[in-house]
Amino acid sequence: MKQKVLIFMIFIWILSSCTQTETNIKNTNSKENKEQAVYKVNSIEKVLQIDEKCIWCWKCARIAPLNFKMNFETRKAEVISQKNIDSTEVARSIQICPVDSISIG
Repeated sequence: MKQKVLIFMIFIWILSSCTQTETNIKNTNSKENKEQAVYKVNSIEKVLQIDEKCIWCWKCARIAPLNFKMNFETRKAEVISQKNIDSTEVARSIQICPVDSISIG
């Protein structure tokens, strides 16, 4: 777990050393692919996603409400925004997820 956080923080540091120009935000329309919205910064694609291991614990939605919400039909968290995925709130959500369901890939 600590290795994942360290790798993630190094990844954030490398990206922050580049210019932070947003080039494109692309959202998919289908429900199944809502988590797969793509956020591009300087031609580097980063996707915030939640996999099927989600246990509906609400931790991510409480920590980063601008990026996550809870879906009452599926009883899973959903990604609602790809903006600010380099924020400390998203990093904390990834770190605190009890089943490691949240990732940036």
